[in-house]
Amino acid sequence: MNKKDALILENVTKLYDDNCGIRSISSVIHQGEIVSIIGPNGVGKTTLVKCIAGLLQPSKGSISLLGVNTTERKCKPQIGYMQSNLDFYDKMTLYEILDFVCNVKYKGEFRDDIDFYLKKYALYEYRNSYVNELSLGMKKKFSIISSLIGTLKLI
Repeated sequence: MNKKDALILENVTKLYDDNCGIRSISSVIHQGEIVSIIGPNGVGKTTLVKCIAGLLQPSKGSISLLGVNTTERKCKPQIGYMQSNLDFYDKMTLYEILDFVCNVKYKGEFRDDIDFYLKKYALYEYRNSYVNELSLGMKKKFSIISSLIGTLKLI
């Protein structure tokens, strides 16, 4: 397989005030592969995933998806990231949040995905509810929905 068809991590290190979050991680993950990151608390799993998703800039090394650095804006629409904390959206309904995702991430495209996924995950009747009105399980399902909208190369 071609490396242009892959997620490539090259010597990725993330430092926090001279303390190491992750150190020198390298890997090539090809399209279609399923990978799990396993380890005890505090070893950098979340830091690594945030770096891969382009939410954190590595202190050293690089991460590319299909030949594009994951921190670049043009790479963001290809990455689905499941947020663990949805409190940021407490003043918006579920539908408004997903519409916001479509506007910001996809310039208004993929709005048809909103109703499809809300129905698929049995949250359609809650589309006009606020996140803080949902149970923990419903919040998790909603987070999954928000990560699946669009045409993704990496979830």
